Amino acid sequence: MPGVDFNVLRAEITMEQVLNQLGFQPTSRSGNQLELWAAVNKLPVYEASIDLCHALRREVPWIGRW
Repeated sequence: MPGVDFNVLRAEITMEQVLNQLGFQPTSRSGNQLELWAAVNKLPVYEASIDLCHALRREVPWIGRW
């Protein structure tokens, strides 16, 4: 299974995009978007990162080499 570059996803996908995808109106703007998506969808971070990319129609930033 190829690795996902979580740092790239955290840099490229904003919390606002995740909250909009979830249909959630925040009262504050802090927190980590990948962990939020994982928690809301009850997924491990790896699967959540792939799912979030697909939901936002983005390419998954796969890690080429370990």
